[in-house]
Amino acid sequence: MGDPRDFETLDAWFDRLLDAAPDERERTLADLRRDDPELADSLVALLTDVTASEGFLENEASAARDRMLAEMLTDDGWRPSGASPKDRCGETLGPYRLESVLGRGQKSVVYLARRADGEWDEQVAVKVLSRGVDTDDVLRRFLAERQIMTVLRHPHIGVMLDGGVTDDGLPYFAMEYIDGQPIDDWCREQALPLAGRLALVRSVCEAVAFAHRRLVVHRDIKPSNILVNRDRQVKLLDFGIAKWLDPQAQPGFSARTQHMVRPMTPAYAAPEQREGGPVSTATDVYQLGLLMVTLLCGVDRPRHAMGVDDRGAPQRRASTVATAANLPYPPAELRGDLDGIIHKALSADPEQRYGSAAELLADLDNYREHRAVQARTPGAAYMFGKFVRRRPLVTSAIAFALVALSVWALLVAHYNRQLQAEKAAALDALERAEETRNVLVRFMTEADPFNNEGSGADARIRDALAGADEIIGHELAGRPALQADLYGVVADVWDGLSEGEAAGQARRGELAALASLPDADPVRVLMSRHKLLNADASDLDTATFLAEIEKIRDTLARDWPDAVVERATVEKDLGYLHRRYGSPDVALAHTRAAVELLDTEPSPDPIQLSFALIDLGEQLAVDRQFDQAMTMMERALAIRLERLGETHAWTLTNRLQIASLLTDMGRLEEAIELYDALVPGYEQRLGPLHGQTVSVMNNHAMSLMGMGRYEEAEDVLSDVVARRRRAGGESSRSLADGLQNLGAIQLRLGMIDQAVVNLNTAAEIYQQVLLPGNPLLGYPHLTLASIHADRGDVDALIFHAGQAELLLQGNVPEHHPAWQKVHCLVGDAQLRQGQLEAGEARVRQGLAGFEAIPGMEARHLDECRAALARAGIAE
Repeated sequence: MGDPRDFETLDAWFDRLLDAAPDERERTLADLRRDDPELADSLVALLTDVTASEGFLENEASAARDRMLAEMLTDDGWRPSGASPKDRCGETLGPYRLESVLGRGQKSVVYLARRADGEWDEQVAVKVLSRGVDTDDVLRRFLAERQIMTVLRHPHIGVMLDGGVTDDGLPYFAMEYIDGQPIDDWCREQALPLAGRLALVRSVCEAVAFAHRRLVVHRDIKPSNILVNRDRQVKLLDFGIAKWLDPQAQPGFSARTQHMVRPMTPAYAAPEQREGGPVSTATDVYQLGLLMVTLLCGVDRPRHAMGVDDRGAPQRRASTVATAANLPYPPAELRGDLDGIIHKALSADPEQRYGSAAELLADLDNYREHRAVQARTPGAAYMFGKFVRRRPLVTSAIAFALVALSVWALLVAHYNRQLQAEKAAALDALERAEETRNVLVRFMTEADPFNNEGSGADARIRDALAGADEIIGHELAGRPALQADLYGVVADVWDGLSEGEAAGQARRGELAALASLPDADPVRVLMSRHKLLNADASDLDTATFLAEIEKIRDTLARDWPDAVVERATVEKDLGYLHRRYGSPDVALAHTRAAVELLDTEPSPDPIQLSFALIDLGEQLAVDRQFDQAMTMMERALAIRLERLGETHAWTLTNRLQIASLLTDMGRLEEAIELYDALVPGYEQRLGPLHGQTVSVMNNHAMSLMGMGRYEEAEDVLSDVVARRRRAGGESSRSLADGLQNLGAIQLRLGMIDQAVVNLNTAAEIYQQVLLPGNPLLGYPHLTLASIHADRGDVDALIFHAGQAELLLQGNVPEHHPAWQKVHCLVGDAQLRQGQLEAGEARVRQGLAGFEAIPGMEARHLDECRAALARAGIAE
């Protein structure tokens, strides 16, 4: 067996037998024994050893196989070992006493243990490396698993609690004990419907996507490594053969080990794993595809069931291999989208699969929410069907209207025969009704891209609203009341999508239609003007913008005092704007007024009250009245939980604001824990590239930075920047914000060159997308000036400090922290140029301004003091 060709033959036969059913395996071995008894005996020995190694938390059958196959190439050949790992039951490792064996693997044993130090009572699972297999390579892999588990803290991943070394020098780690069942057994015993199984798959995808964001590929996703606990929660386990995507973080293995060992479970391995090629996040996607086949089709051998060929490509569709006898739903439910999703996940070429678990998760959400999936090529009928499923009330209303119109037409004909005198009027009414019907049909067939000429496969609301202005303006010409209603709805939707320009265009249409109505509601006109101002905010200077909204507020209070909700809305918006532009006292007064208007029993609009309470909480937090702020936030959350439920976007936003408040209160551990839970929620609700999802990640990074966990913060912000590039291109305002924050973090980490590049790029984007007078224009220059001050680059310091002063003067209040920093940096530049008197005065002005701001970070004051010290001036 020393010839590599023999190794390849043995390897191929072993893969084939592992995938075969027991009776088929026996027949194959019997036939093989007649032709090649030595090969048959070797295969039986391998299969026997692997079968004995199946265990809880670990199933490294493939790793054992490759080790044995490698040993068969040696001169001495291979003999099965009868040695078994030491039984450590009764031993104490750290604070844990080992009670019983949960499972034995090729290289480790997993024990059920209980905390024995008296601190508290807790059951855990302890994994201990076995004596006799503790080679350098195995030890490195075991320690790599332990290191990987320390960075993977997610609700659907088993949590590592502790680690150490036994008295006889073997490493171990303790993790939460999960009292549960493998996911396939759970689905079968609970007779879960399709929706329930898909929910479990989503949870697994969330866990794997989280690992991918931490640059970890699992490589061994299969039912035995996924448990469902008593709370019906999924737990992904066994990162024993996981791999770091970052080469510098990946544990090293010897050249021989890398060549000989291909860690995998053959039945769930991706083609590149079986061929010994490079693995990536797409490798996990393939395994997730096989997991979906197992769970959704009710089969035990997904590769065999799907007819996977030598390249790794499936030859059958999931809906055709699903076993009706094993499923509580008809296999036909898998036809269409789910067939397509599974087929894409199982593409033999990694480039043709979903790029990551997050992309697979997004397409599962598309299926669940009746949107077009990436895995299928859209056609008109397909897109129309999605629209109907996604908006059943709208389509039902349209269908009802069409039936009503038909009935009305029959009635008109009937009365025409009886009442010839009313013929003209009836025909005119029928013509108007038919015209309205045509508008609705046009809106559905043209505004919603149900054909191959659409901008993408997904009929999302942006596509559905494209061209709405033309349809409303032309098809409803002469019907201003209906035009105003439709324009208002379209504008509100664009507002919700943060599309200010499109919202402004629709809002102008609404105002124009209202202006032609002699009896238009004046309060509605005022609120439409108010919303238009918000949409056009970036095109107005600050003073004009605020003055126009103040006029609307005063008009409402004077002429329509009973318009409580509208008055509160304007007060709340004024509070937000004054806070944004640096006038906290004025902001607080406006926000309190909004709460007082709405805070009656019962409230005229509880949801609007929740918004006002949140704004008031944020204002109180700025004033460092943290306990009162938390009270406001929790009141708002109670309203939203009662009215909207746990998963509503506004409820998630409320929790996000509580996380931000916890950060301000210095309760950073609690904030980070809440952010960790919020990011998957936002990804599920809004998608991984949605602006709000990425903002949550940005806030998460800020909390990590507050804890001094700069490297983790830099990782998250790098992801933020990457997502914003994918979503908005290279010149979006949000990308500039992300680059500004990333540069600031990199400055803390000493990554100066990277920080300078990112901050310069942010400054360039701001110049392209912001109007003069926006304070954000100056912020990158402030940070760049600080960098060059530390570097001693006087020319760069002078330039960037001067730019910051030019861009911020008059655009932030005199007491704003950014303006104090301008004083210090400009003064520093003057001192370095020999302008000692002027420079000292500016630095001292900035220093005094910083000292007057409660809670100001010491580093800002230290920078000012350092400028004086460099010039030899005593503080």
